Amino acid sequence: MDKKIANNAIVGTMFLFGVIALVFVLFNIGGGGFFKSQLTFYGKFSQVKGLHMGSEVSLSGLRVGVVKGLNITDPKNREITVEMSVSKTVAQYIRTDSVATVKTQGILGDKYIEISIGSLDLPTLNSGDTIPSSEP
Repeated sequence: MDKKIANNAIVGTMFLFGVIALVFVLFNIGGGGFFKSQLTFYGKFSQVKGLHMGSEVSLSGLRVGVVKGLNITDPKNREITVEMSVSKTVAQYIRTDSVATVKTQGILGDKYIEISIGSLDLPTLNSGDTIPSSEP
């Protein structure tokens, strides 16, 4: 009887490690990653129709993050602040002259944020800064 319990414990442990490994691999393949450092940037727009939490953020076509939140910050001026989580590895290319724009992707019209690469002679933006934006 003790051998049967030991075998069940070993099989259960192996199964648990397998599930944990599968979840880890799926998160890393999906781009979420457990160990990626993220920075937060903000953009202010008057129109974000079709943009939602989880929408893609790209830097000149390269996917670098996701939209983390949308908030109405100034109802009088119809201003909506978009919170973007961007990978720390590309933060060196987001400069004070970078511009964030809401763009349309594909046939179905999915919306995403496109950030332009800034000039290398200008200072970089820090986490928590607002990226200048242009209206779509």
